[in-house]
Amino acid sequence: MPALLVNSPCYAFKPNDAASCQTAIEDDATVLATHIDRGLYPGPYYRVMHLFVGEDVTRSVLVMRGFNVLLATLVFSLIALAMPVQGRRIMTLTLLGTSVPLVMFIVGSVNPSAWTILGVTATWLSLYALVHAGTRAREVAAALLMIAGAALAGVSRADGGAYVVVVTVAVLTVYAHRLPRSPALYVAAAASTGIGAWSFLTSSQSAAVSGGLGVVAERSALSVLFRNLTELPALWMGSFGLGGGLGWLDTAMPPLTFVSAIVVAGSLLMIGLRNAERWRLAGWAIVAGAATVLPLVILQRSLNYLPENVQPRYVIPLVIALVGIALMGGRGRDFEGLSLNQTVIVYVLLVAANSSALHANIRRYVTGSEVISFSLGRDVEWWWPLGPGPMVVWAAGTIGFAVLAVALFAVRDRGTGVGDSRR
Repeated sequence: MPALLVNSPCYAFKPNDAASCQTAIEDDATVLATHIDRGLYPGPYYRVMHLFVGEDVTRSVLVMRGFNVLLATLVFSLIALAMPVQGRRIMTLTLLGTSVPLVMFIVGSVNPSAWTILGVTATWLSLYALVHAGTRAREVAAALLMIAGAALAGVSRADGGAYVVVVTVAVLTVYAHRLPRSPALYVAAAASTGIGAWSFLTSSQSAAVSGGLGVVAERSALSVLFRNLTELPALWMGSFGLGGGLGWLDTAMPPLTFVSAIVVAGSLLMIGLRNAERWRLAGWAIVAGAATVLPLVILQRSLNYLPENVQPRYVIPLVIALVGIALMGGRGRDFEGLSLNQTVIVYVLLVAANSSALHANIRRYVTGSEVISFSLGRDVEWWWPLGPGPMVVWAAGTIGFAVLAVALFAVRDRGTGVGDSRR
């Protein structure tokens, strides 16, 4: 394998070091890589990414990143078109409210978890759109998008396949008392759960649930269970930057990021569940149970302590679904939206959280985290010789997210019901 690819994480676990160690790696050097293709992950994700492999390692990685971003943009845009206006409100609040910082970081990466997050989220959003389709065209579109989402999740990670089954069952439970008589709905649900189950059962990753990840014999099973029960919320909160952070879990996020992101997600969760009826609570409990039991089982079988072998990115799809399903349900009407004051607060918190996260992440690579300065361009050790500087990139990312988050105000109309499919 190209040494630039295998040895590029020379900065890993050294948060105070810039990523400049990569410049010492020869562009044409190759090294033996024994960790490749052991069958741990489903193959299709890597076969697609292989299409973008070229002689230039940096260019290849950038193209893969760009492709994953465009794919996520396309899929979510199509789902939004298939949604009734109420669904767009739930979709916008959920995606923006859970995106900072880890989802933003992973979806734009070359990690297979990018497709897992996209696929699982697309599955339950499309199923919601299918339940409330209103027209034949939207029904067919939502069914196809649901199957596509399940396929994306299933071909990226085995746990993605398991999560597809979980979120499908959960949303069906939420609307069990009023599911439409739609053949497309049942075909799409059956196909998605089939894809998810097949992915999980045929991948060697599923062995982690039955056999663990290598037992630490000297640890007490009861002590491990107690420790992990008390630490489990940190696994969920890792999605919002608390604890391990980004990268190789070595890029700490500032409190402005994780406090703001947790407040937004927690508020949406509590507001959504405020008047939840038993069907919505049952569906939500299915996802919450999976987010609790699956990590604990894997850790217990291995006698591992969190965060050993189980990272926040593994449970992100379920964290997103927990917020989204909390906003569903109701007899005749779903979540009615936020007030203007609530929307302003959510907007400000999310923009601030994203901006500070982006600044901290750029800082970690250009100089190392030990440098304390607002200017990312001061004493730069690692950056491209051409193009915009790190401060311009940070400003562009901050402004870009701020513009996108204006969508919160566009879906704020509190007077539109679920049945309104005209908008």
